[in-house]
Amino acid sequence: MRTRFFCFTVLFLFASGVHAQEPLGIFDDHIDIGDPSIPGIADYDENTGIYEVDAVGATISDDSFTDHFHYVYKEMSGSFAIQALPIPLEDIGRGGLMLRQDSDPDSAHVSILLTGGLASGGDSTVFPVFRTLKGGGTKADDDDATAYSDAFRLERVGNSVHLYTFVRGRKSLLQTEVLPLQDPVMVGLAASAENDSALGLFEFEDVTIEELPLHVYRNIPTEDMEPGATLTPITITAQVRDGQTFSTVVNEIIPRNSTASNIQVTAGEIAQNSDGSFDWTLNDLSGEAVLTYDLTLGETDTAVWKGTFDDGERRVNYIGGDFLLPQTPEFDPPVDPFVVDPNFPTVIQAEQGFRYDEADFGLMIDPRSDNGVTAVSMNGSSSSIMDFTIEIPEDGTYYFFAYIRGEQGNSDSFHFGVDDPPAGDESSRWNINSNKRFERDWVSCEDPALNPRPFELTAGEHYIYLANRESGASIDWLAVTNNPDVTLNSIDILMRAEMNRRIQNSIVDVGAVQSPIEITVLFNTAMGIPTQSTVQETPPEGFTASNLNPPAGTTANVNTDGSITWDLSGVSESSVTLQYEVQSETDVLGPKLFSGNLVIGSDPPVDMAGDTALIVAKPLTGKQSYLFRRLSAQNLEDDDAIVTHLRTYFGLNVHEYDCTNEPGYEMPADLTGADLTYVSATVYPQYLIDMNYQTSESPIVNGEGLLHDDFTFQPDIGSGSSRGSEIEIINNTHPITQGLPLGVLPITSRSLSTGYLDNPPSGVTVLATEPGNPNRALLWVQEKGATVNNITSPGLRIGAWLMDTNAFTSLTPEGIDLMNRIFAYALGETSPTAVSDYFLHD
Repeated sequence: MRTRFFCFTVLFLFASGVHAQEPLGIFDDHIDIGDPSIPGIADYDENTGIYEVDAVGATISDDSFTDHFHYVYKEMSGSFAIQALPIPLEDIGRGGLMLRQDSDPDSAHVSILLTGGLASGGDSTVFPVFRTLKGGGTKADDDDATAYSDAFRLERVGNSVHLYTFVRGRKSLLQTEVLPLQDPVMVGLAASAENDSALGLFEFEDVTIEELPLHVYRNIPTEDMEPGATLTPITITAQVRDGQTFSTVVNEIIPRNSTASNIQVTAGEIAQNSDGSFDWTLNDLSGEAVLTYDLTLGETDTAVWKGTFDDGERRVNYIGGDFLLPQTPEFDPPVDPFVVDPNFPTVIQAEQGFRYDEADFGLMIDPRSDNGVTAVSMNGSSSSIMDFTIEIPEDGTYYFFAYIRGEQGNSDSFHFGVDDPPAGDESSRWNINSNKRFERDWVSCEDPALNPRPFELTAGEHYIYLANRESGASIDWLAVTNNPDVTLNSIDILMRAEMNRRIQNSIVDVGAVQSPIEITVLFNTAMGIPTQSTVQETPPEGFTASNLNPPAGTTANVNTDGSITWDLSGVSESSVTLQYEVQSETDVLGPKLFSGNLVIGSDPPVDMAGDTALIVAKPLTGKQSYLFRRLSAQNLEDDDAIVTHLRTYFGLNVHEYDCTNEPGYEMPADLTGADLTYVSATVYPQYLIDMNYQTSESPIVNGEGLLHDDFTFQPDIGSGSSRGSEIEIINNTHPITQGLPLGVLPITSRSLSTGYLDNPPSGVTVLATEPGNPNRALLWVQEKGATVNNITSPGLRIGAWLMDTNAFTSLTPEGIDLMNRIFAYALGETSPTAVSDYFLHD
């Protein structure tokens, strides 16, 4: 480690008594943020353009409410980008790019940092780190990417901050975070030793700051949330930098249950949508344009604005400035317990929890969450607890679910208990997602494996305990219900009723004479709401409805356009059901989607939840497919989509097996009888290695990158995962890729983990590689009978890139086509062509 010799000079600034700015290269100044025990310094070499920044201080936001580091910064306004290559000169701390509101140690900020491992010849890890609320909690993602980058890039566009890496010159979006920022902000180069008694050093090469042309921001004329209040006016300003013109569409999404009025613009055109939002279209704007409107708030505890705009590269950028009331939320546990509705899920906001210690959980804000406010775990101790008190109306079995977010494998779990604090072991462990986005998830446990986890509760008061297990796990809200069949994705924290569709036998063989298919629509209401309501239900194109069976006191009719109107005005019960049948009249493969909504009084329409599609499928061919998966994994939808796809487009009878031998899904002794075996990324690799399926003659398509080396007979050599959304086709003469253009092909709609095989051995045919890295195979084929590592391959093996557990449902049309080619080649068939309708993603 370097030894620093300090020479102190006392300088008195008699005129101002404050620190005088000392410009450094393109930056305004450099300062210590917080109170590092070792003061930091920075230097700029005009000849090389290299900045040197000391890594000092305890941390940048890692499990902390405050930051302590050295910062080279520039004050800026509007939209902009900063780009640089950080280079650690010592194996200490983290350094990278930072955007923060101000110089306070607890300021909101977003950073993309690099650890110092490269300095000693090891690996460096990319750390996205952020705090979205002044004085609030933080997240530090410490295993997002280990591949070193050519550069980092941070773009501030409105309230959206996009973090990018460049690998071999290719720009890849790492993630986007959203936080409220008021101009001016500070942007620059940050370095922390992550140890207050240590000292490190980072160099930054190729540092540039670019002013982006368009900025859109919102001003709300209050800091407080007063339910029912009218705000006059709310202002949205669109600014284009001097000398430029820009066209954009601003989509303003107002808070739920609020009403906008008196919308006026100084330029452009405004169009109000049926859901209360409105679109502001600006063509060839120069200078500034302003939109104003009045808003009457609903009867809620928070109000969240989710408006976005298009900057020409990304359609969704959140409008800058204010987005939340109250602007400074706090933990506020109520005095009385939450009364659980016997008919409807009861939702409790995370900020309504009681913290045993204020340092255990922090608040964050994000317009992508349901009510804009979330709580985040600040350590990994199961004794760090937040509790909620509920009142159960009657004895019974109850279940809990929540809107949660994990960042990666080190922030994807809590501990959970009822009436007794969590044990802190596998019996109380609740695993959540690690997808960097909010999702609804049942409270579960590992041992015994229960998902959802049931709780036998008597009538009366009970205590709910949420305990930390890993820092960085977030929760928006928690809900309790006595119905384990609730469709989680249908739950809206503000809705007063829900409507679910249930479809029996959703697979329809194309060309077959179909018996009518029974559809059930279930309508549930919360306590104490009026039941005057109407359901509008529309079967898919190519299907006709008949034999409507509405319950007593209601009427249902088929309209001339084929839709159904169900009038519920006479209902007094909390739950009623409509049944009807549909008949198929289509021969087009793929999902056929229903649509439906519910209107109660003057409330906004509530979309139908539950089952959404009938699948028109190729008739069963008699061929068998084995799918190896893990049923306890978080992202079951991806594996479910693969099952449905193989059944729909290839007519396969799919047999599902759980690598952990879940009862009823125990792994087979061998692959006898399988015309195709698919290995999901959700499996534990060692479980399959132990079964020795490598010796089978059955064709195997492998989506678990950590098994690629085993299938090529070189265990523990050259396999793993990186991140990306593209592959590079290098061979277009093989039947799988025949006719595809050589070069880069977009395969997923966003950057995901991709499984690879490095330096494939002789006998493996590589069809596609990581862009710019010809030694890293992302799609490869090992033909039956090929000699690989002096072993004759007993069967066809295809290694695919689908390492991420969201990969299949994120495929682009090109990705779907390529997967169909893979499956078809493994089955000895031609690839289906009518697949453009089969997308489970937007």
